[in-house]
Amino acid sequence: MMDSLTQKQRQSLALAILALAVVMIFTLTVAPLWAVNQHYLDTIDNLDNRLQILQRAASSGSSLRSQHDQLKRSMASNRHYLKSTSEALAAANLQGIVKRVTGSTGMEVLSTQILPAGEEAGFIRVALKVRMRGGLDNTVKVFHALETGQPYLFLDNVSILGRAQRNYGKLKLKGKASPGYLLNVDFDLIGYMQKQS
Repeated sequence: MMDSLTQKQRQSLALAILALAVVMIFTLTVAPLWAVNQHYLDTIDNLDNRLQILQRAASSGSSLRSQHDQLKRSMASNRHYLKSTSEALAAANLQGIVKRVTGSTGMEVLSTQILPAGEEAGFIRVALKVRMRGGLDNTVKVFHALETGQPYLFLDNVSILGRAQRNYGKLKLKGKASPGYLLNVDFDLIGYMQKQS
């Protein structure tokens, strides 16, 4: 069959076989390498775009970090909240406040009971159940001192029971004279501490 072909046909057939061999070599070697190379170039472009996004985020992160530090410093110096590292210490702090305020007004603290702590609106709620006894003026002074001082404290579940003394005269309670009515006062004293971050 090759003998029946002319010289020009043989050359054309040889060129066709050569072209076919080149195409096969290209398909088997160069095309996969080119596809892998294109995949790597796309991956590099994606990573480069991601790097630029992360660099922008990091540059804004440093300013956000300084704002966060400033906010932490301002919150740490904030005197509106109980400054304690645990609920037990905060409750003890509340007990100290009650003792200090009632001692200066002449009220008698009968008992304090620590109530379970809870979380409210991102803060830790610390509460005491307080029972005390004294006159009306002194009770008003204690309530005013607790609710207007710092840290911010709140009274809840207030119960006041009064009873007249037998002599209807002046009652002496811890050295202070009060009218003839003795008040038994029960209330929950609530303070808040910031969550530790």
